[in-house]
Amino acid sequence: MRLASTLILAASLLLPSALLGEVKMAGSTTTFLTVIKNAKEQVSKETGSAIVATGSTTGKGFAALQAGQVDVALSADSLGSLIAAANAKGQALKAEDFEEVFLKNAHIVAIVHHDNPVAQLSEAQILGILKGEIRTWKELGGKDAPILVFFEGESSANHNLIKARLLKDAALGAKRLTFVDNVRLIASNVGETEPGFGLSPEMYLSSEVRVASDYKISQHLCFIIRKDASAEVRKVLAAFKAKL
Repeated sequence: MRLASTLILAASLLLPSALLGEVKMAGSTTTFLTVIKNAKEQVSKETGSAIVATGSTTGKGFAALQAGQVDVALSADSLGSLIAAANAKGQALKAEDFEEVFLKNAHIVAIVHHDNPVAQLSEAQILGILKGEIRTWKELGGKDAPILVFFEGESSANHNLIKARLLKDAALGAKRLTFVDNVRLIASNVGETEPGFGLSPEMYLSSEVRVASDYKISQHLCFIIRKDASAEVRKVLAAFKAKL
């Protein structure tokens, strides 16, 4: 019995420090891939915390934070915008209950298939496509084909950001509109569909698509935590930020 106790004690002393605590993170795929993915193992070693992180959407991450399912929401929009959007849907959140840790800015750009002959789109033309006022590429000097729009679902920060910055009070009116579950699917769908069009973060672009406008929308990448977040959580976030 004494030998067994000794072995257990010895094993516990040899446990890697990463097993001493756990910090859960979820939300924006863009923030996950930009900030978390490549630095996760190093930050875990430096802080002694096991980091469990997944990328989905900003909305899902913020909802998980409110429900106490994660310690950190990964966001591609500011805390103020998230609070305003949540309260517009009937919630009663208070900004003072949360805290934002700003990371960096990224950009959303208008993309088309690499074989699309339309060289340049103006902001007004992009708006016209999303509102459904421009429905074919022929209207823009391209082929006689319908414009197939790929757009993120409502739980994403990009969905709300584009509506706020570009559409403003206008509704999405594109006749051929497909909502995707993950921001990465916008570029991949446009790359596989010659009449395709979408607004995608720059980090997901490939040789199959082409940026078709100088117009850009800035993304606000950040961490969102509760005001009473632990010292361990704050230490992990500081370590990630230091690697940018």
